[in-house]
Amino acid sequence: MKNNFLFYILLFGLTVKAQTISVRQTAPPEETTYLYDSLTQQATSKDYKKLIGQVIYGPKKLSVCNPLYEYKEYMLPEMEGKYFTVIDATDVIYGSREQVINLKLKELKTGKIISCSLSSGENYSVKTLTPLICIGYIEKQKKLHVGKKFIALQKVDFLYDVHTGDFFNYNIGSRWVCSDIKIFTMKDRCYEKPYFIFKDSIGNEVALNMKFGSSYIAPTSHNEDCANDIFVDEEKYTAKLMAKQQEEIQKQLEKALAEQQAIEAEQTRVNNLIKKYGKNFGAKVANGDVAMGMTKNMCRDAWGEPIRIQETKVTNGTTEKWFYSSNRFLFFTGNMVSSLQH
Repeated sequence: MKNNFLFYILLFGLTVKAQTISVRQTAPPEETTYLYDSLTQQATSKDYKKLIGQVIYGPKKLSVCNPLYEYKEYMLPEMEGKYFTVIDATDVIYGSREQVINLKLKELKTGKIISCSLSSGENYSVKTLTPLICIGYIEKQKKLHVGKKFIALQKVDFLYDVHTGDFFNYNIGSRWVCSDIKIFTMKDRCYEKPYFIFKDSIGNEVALNMKFGSSYIAPTSHNEDCANDIFVDEEKYTAKLMAKQQEEIQKQLEKALAEQQAIEAEQTRVNNLIKKYGKNFGAKVANGDVAMGMTKNMCRDAWGEPIRIQETKVTNGTTEKWFYSSNRFLFFTGNMVSSLQH
């Protein structure tokens, strides 16, 4: 798997230092097997052993370097423009603030063995160094992106014209094809870096720094979701839009069905009340109305149970006053409404 998997070391906050320093070293047993796939298992400072077996490239430095970046980009001269295999990796811990990972490298062309260190921490005694490039990372990204169509969804100022090196102004919604991934440099950096190359239908050719690619190109090494990406895979984007549209259609269908069911349930309720009390009173009860001559059951179905009932004995029997609120009353003589206020 060593040449088919990808890793771009600077993405994980690791920086190259000088030769190894012997302090406390930790390493798992030699028989341990480390599987590495940078799409799902990033070679961070916690699982650095996954770098073993990977082929890395030391970027070349530009002859004329932008002074804005020269102070923070540096490459060991013996590594520039050369390919190496990582044959061993150990780590050194300095207190709780810094970990140094020591890599033992074999140059592919000459077989020469050299060492370099990757550092993570807050207290640096040397310059921040330019990233090494994992060739497996480049090859895996080519398989994922080259030949695919993309749509520009957002505007950024770090897209470069391949031929002039200037920032390229493009339109949201413009369509591009990823034609290649190349290692070269633009005028805003001192060292070579990997870039996605995109072409449009009228011949424009642009480059996107792969450092941003892990955040802005879909699918990425961390996330298949293209909602917040700059350039997105057209096929995946279209499928996502269609899925979203289908979801909205389904919601509308469910809403319409619920409304229809509510209408049918209401009609059933009205029909049952008309059947129970007759067309005149049944319709009134269904509408929440009361009227003279209604029975107690009709009033309960129309207004519900009263707050309280006051009985009064009269010559011919008993009358009842049903209280619903301070200004809503029903008066019953026997089982019929004889008076009402609302």
